[in-house]
Amino acid sequence: MNESAMKFMEERRELEFIRLRLDHFFLIFVGLWGMVFFIGWIFNYFTNCFKDSIIKLCVSGGLQNIAATVLLFQLYRFQKWPSMNPLKMHPLDCLVIGVRGLVQLLPLSYVTGALWQKIVSSLKYVLNVDCVEQPLLALLRSKLTHGRQFYGIVFLIMVLAPVTEEMFFRYFLYRSWKSYMPSRQAMLLTAFVFALLHFNLAAFLSLWVMGIFLTFLYERCGNLLPCIIVHGLFNYVSVLLVILFS
Repeated sequence: MNESAMKFMEERRELEFIRLRLDHFFLIFVGLWGMVFFIGWIFNYFTNCFKDSIIKLCVSGGLQNIAATVLLFQLYRFQKWPSMNPLKMHPLDCLVIGVRGLVQLLPLSYVTGALWQKIVSSLKYVLNVDCVEQPLLALLRSKLTHGRQFYGIVFLIMVLAPVTEEMFFRYFLYRSWKSYMPSRQAMLLTAFVFALLHFNLAAFLSLWVMGIFLTFLYERCGNLLPCIIVHGLFNYVSVLLVILFS
């Protein structure tokens, strides 16, 4: 084995899973989600200074995402978890990988999304289930938002949500589950939970495919930043399509 191959193998060894006892894993998982929903409940219950309900929704969602990101980052520091960028990839390289990943993801996601829509539509009357769109996208589609409301929603969808979700699903959840099961199973399960927790039946399959793609990308390059870039750009394209075709 030549020197460059040995160096690559040595670098790849740094992409280890997060070793947690099962009870610690569930404690962090439940505690994180409990804290996020608790912050949202406290904010919505005690805040009367926001007369604009849409701005209130954006601020509440923003606080939840920021709190979750801060908690995960503190756990990353105090628990001395593996580096989020073990290969020391340059930000420009991350951007290139992210844009390339978006080009690959878009057709895959929209084809599976269209197929899923056909399946759900055919089963809608049999199962008596309504496919409810995500609230923020529904607000944009309704064209009731304007000014601060619009930019607040876009910032939440394109910036805060991708950072928080990638830290949680790709870095914490996927790496944790790799200590309990093979990488492929951990990848599929992480993507399934990613799609499930969006609470969007209409886009479930495309979200699952997106989750698998992002987890594979993270496993492939070992850096969280390209995943955040792909996620943010994908959300941007989704918002653009909602605006153009509503």
